[in-house]
Amino acid sequence: MRRMVRKVRLLLLCSLLMGTLAAFPPMVVEVSAYTGNHDETFIDGSFIDESVSNITGIGSGAISLPHREFDLQGYEYMSGGGSELDIVGNLAYIIDYKTLYIYNISEVTSPDLLSTTTITATSAYADMDIVGGLLFIPTESGLSIYNISNPALPTLTKKYDLGNRSYQVIVENDVAFVACYREGIKILNVSDPEAVISIANYTYMVDKAYALDLHGTTLYLGEETGFQIIDVSDIYNPSQISQVATAIGAASVLAVGNLFAFRASQQVCLFDISNPASPESISNVTGNYHCFDIISNMLFRAQDVFDIVNITIPEHPVKIFQHQRIEGYGPYRDFVFTNEFICFTGDSAVIEIYRCRNVTEYWYQYEPFAVVQSDPLFETYNEDDIIVDVTLQVDAYIPASTSIVYYASARNGSYWNEVLPDVKYNFYARGEQLKWRAELHSSSYSTSPIIYSINMTCTAHIPSPELDEPLSDTTLDTNTPSFDWYSLEFAVAYLLQLDTTVSFDSEDLVNLTLTASEYLVTESLDDGKWYWRVAGIDETGQVGEFAPTRAFTINTGAGTGTSTGTTLLPPDFMTYAIIGGVLIAAVVIAVAVKRRKK
Repeated sequence: MRRMVRKVRLLLLCSLLMGTLAAFPPMVVEVSAYTGNHDETFIDGSFIDESVSNITGIGSGAISLPHREFDLQGYEYMSGGGSELDIVGNLAYIIDYKTLYIYNISEVTSPDLLSTTTITATSAYADMDIVGGLLFIPTESGLSIYNISNPALPTLTKKYDLGNRSYQVIVENDVAFVACYREGIKILNVSDPEAVISIANYTYMVDKAYALDLHGTTLYLGEETGFQIIDVSDIYNPSQISQVATAIGAASVLAVGNLFAFRASQQVCLFDISNPASPESISNVTGNYHCFDIISNMLFRAQDVFDIVNITIPEHPVKIFQHQRIEGYGPYRDFVFTNEFICFTGDSAVIEIYRCRNVTEYWYQYEPFAVVQSDPLFETYNEDDIIVDVTLQVDAYIPASTSIVYYASARNGSYWNEVLPDVKYNFYARGEQLKWRAELHSSSYSTSPIIYSINMTCTAHIPSPELDEPLSDTTLDTNTPSFDWYSLEFAVAYLLQLDTTVSFDSEDLVNLTLTASEYLVTESLDDGKWYWRVAGIDETGQVGEFAPTRAFTINTGAGTGTSTGTTLLPPDFMTYAIIGGVLIAAVVIAVAVKRRKK
């Protein structure tokens, strides 16, 4: 099938003030977008100029594709089915209470049963582990180890009584971590499977240990009433990093990067663990499921159905796919991805194999980030906010039943504001990065919106200075008043405006360009009400934000004077440049730092 793709160009134009104004070439990322065909979608990205060091990165993903049915390749029906599945190479290992099945699945259309072995009774939903030629199985009384070097004839090596039922085992570097219900976590030396040695028993504040996940020296424990994060760098003395109490237990747990997930009653709960000492709840993905996995920002869940939830934005999970199990069969209990296939085990059928054509690459939500960061501006001078005007220009196709939501953030993506295309928004950035994001939705799962291009224009400028004197609504008895305000670090000059109207558009308007942050009027002003305001000017001629207007009244009884001054028309807020023969608005950034009074 011919691949139908359209290249999406994401154009970010920027100029940053770093000592002197420097204009950098635009950067382009190309993304293959879905246009209606069910063929595969690929992602490729490149920078025009990778030497632009102040650009921290642009990330992109493919547009989410619509619904695609699974193609059943082969299944094996047997009474009882399976509850736990693991795959190593072309061999599938399945356990169901007292039985171990081993299949050769090199021919996916006809799985070949190699052996059926009676094993020690396992706990409900026991989660095994395979290391080398050994199979570790949690049991009703502890742990059993089987030699599976000959898959046609597995043999029991040893079984160990751990004092209680166990639910999950993880083996790494000859150390086994066992979730042992009321006994907490048993840590065992299994370098010699026939002579297992106890290393430690972690029970600190454990409320019935159910599930485990291990990453490096950090162990994640699912309990009856929540979960723990444990430091196991010293396996002889594990120590708690944090514990989170929840209203529901964690029957299975999984950590992926800074995201932690656990399965509980009727939902999968997502937590931010970027600070493992203080996990923060993000969202709950509702639905009753026996098993789940997370791959490439996709949450896969299975029970009576198998579905895919896009959690690229974990605060807003979006279900994008659902597959119904064969009618009359019971629920799925476990699943594993392998190459372009997905294998299930569950009630009624020991193994089902579906072709899913790289499902982990297939279901993406479009989430590009344009990140602009200037080290001197955003990291060194961070005491005052930078005022940034942001506008998104978008070329997109949005068919019926679909939508696109756009966001912008001036807080490194920690907080997002929803924005509309072609509308200018003001952001205040302080020592952080500016990002944008597009979120695609489809309610029918049969079509997809398409973004052809996004152009982000941002203009940052000097904020308003703080006015000092004269105070607002002050009455003065002199026709030559003095004005004073707080200076701005990056202002090379100031625009002082005086007028008899608050709109600053009368014939009496006085425009003064000054290098100091104070001014004494030398030409007399008329008696009456006056208005004044000040804005900073950077070295490029950009006029920043005006301070809030103040009013004052001159009452000397002298009558009419003369209003004169040096007239200065404020320059346009945008600087224009020719790039590639096209007139564009370039981004100009200046910043105010620590205020000081002259």
